[in-house]
Amino acid sequence: MTGKGLLSSARNMGWTTNGIDQVKRCSVTDVPLTIGYVYHDGEMYFRYMEHLLIQLRNDGYEGDDYEVLDDAYDDDAYYFSDFIE
Repeated sequence: MTGKGLLSSARNMGWTTNGIDQVKRCSVTDVPLTIGYVYHDGEMYFRYMEHLLIQLRNDGYEGDDYEVLDDAYDDDAYYFSDFIE
C-alpha cells in the first residue's frame, strides 16, 4: 500500500496524527510512524533508536549508547512519543 492508500488507512484507523491529516514519517526510512523518537521538537523523526543514535553522535554526543541517550535526553535533544491523536 502506498501514497493515498496508506494515508487513507491511517485515517480509517483513527490516526489523525498531527491535526492536519499528515502522518509523521521517519526521516530516514520514510515509514509512517505511530510511535517513535522526536528529535529537536520535530526537526526530524526516527522510528529506530539506531538512527537516533547516529544523529546524536553527529551532534557531538559521546560514550556508549546509554550515555549518549541519557545525555541527549537531559539536554532535551529528543523524546519518545506516540503519534496517535
